[in-house]
Amino acid sequence: MNFNETYNEHNKTLLKVRQEFLDGGKPKECRSCWREESLNGASYRTTITGATKKELLSTYKGLEYIDLIYGSLCNLRCASCGPFSSTQWSSLLKQQDTLPFLWLTPLENTQPNVEAWKRIPQIIEENILSLDHLNLYGGEPSIDPNFIQLIDQLCDMDISARKNNPIALRIYTNGVWPDNDKLSEKFLTNLYKAKAKGWKVDLKFSIDAIGENAEYIRHPTKWSNLDKHLDMMVAEGFTDQIHITTSLLNLPVQHEIIEYFSEKSYRDKVRPIPNLANRPEIIAVANLGSKVAEMLKPWNNVPDLPLWKHYKRWITGIGRQQANGITDSQRLKTFIEYTDWYAKVNNTTIPADLKKFYNSYLE
Repeated sequence: MNFNETYNEHNKTLLKVRQEFLDGGKPKECRSCWREESLNGASYRTTITGATKKELLSTYKGLEYIDLIYGSLCNLRCASCGPFSSTQWSSLLKQQDTLPFLWLTPLENTQPNVEAWKRIPQIIEENILSLDHLNLYGGEPSIDPNFIQLIDQLCDMDISARKNNPIALRIYTNGVWPDNDKLSEKFLTNLYKAKAKGWKVDLKFSIDAIGENAEYIRHPTKWSNLDKHLDMMVAEGFTDQIHITTSLLNLPVQHEIIEYFSEKSYRDKVRPIPNLANRPEIIAVANLGSKVAEMLKPWNNVPDLPLWKHYKRWITGIGRQQANGITDSQRLKTFIEYTDWYAKVNNTTIPADLKKFYNSYLE
């Protein structure tokens, strides 16, 4: 469920798509995946979600996963995002005379649906026995008072029935919350409170690159700020996973993340969770086709960390899947144009190593 309840269980589009899948069809709503697979490339469907077994659809006994997206209040303008995920994007775009890319249409209304928001605690309580994961997305939750208020409400719930099987309160964060900010302090205080109440707090950091590459891709990230907060949350026992989205933006330098973690004292406590970008379509790795293999060569030399073995197999598997893939030159050209525009509009610079790789996409 997001703040407009777009994906509630009675949504007509969702029911239509579900039935088309059951009938063996290819719903047009999933056209990004169909296009990427037609290039013999890796899609979000084939590498992340997998195939849903028909027999599982009849075993529903209550919600096991609840995804909550309250709004787009955010302090970053990530190159992989747009105005639907960041108010910073919307604010910047409204200042531009022209918008060169269709997916960058600024939002006019970024406020949550208040009536839908009021129903959320009730829905959670109704599914308290079946619920395994409560996933909170933004925007950036640590600076959003609506998220912070929800955690207050969660702490007031009676979850004693789940004492031996705690519900994972999974909060996705960019990790770049401001120090000494009242909202952020309240957010962190509530994490401790939720843990004491019996919720299994899981603060999942989104890290797509490190150092100056991270500061470019997720502008205006300050890497030192993110690095400090990650260390702190791991030490407090709130973080044992990081979320990495693979795209054309970071594919050539992603191996640097495992090199960074290999130097950490908690290197064997934090594991990566893979994701594959498919929106906007120009950042999908499927556009590289067989060229993706060249970008993955550094993975042959990365340190062998126990918790990264699965991730390494996953990302090298993308190379095998696209071994005979077709390059989409037009989308790669648009990607280069977009990265140049992104750097210009944010008054920043593409790091030299990334720029070199981006240019090689068209060679």
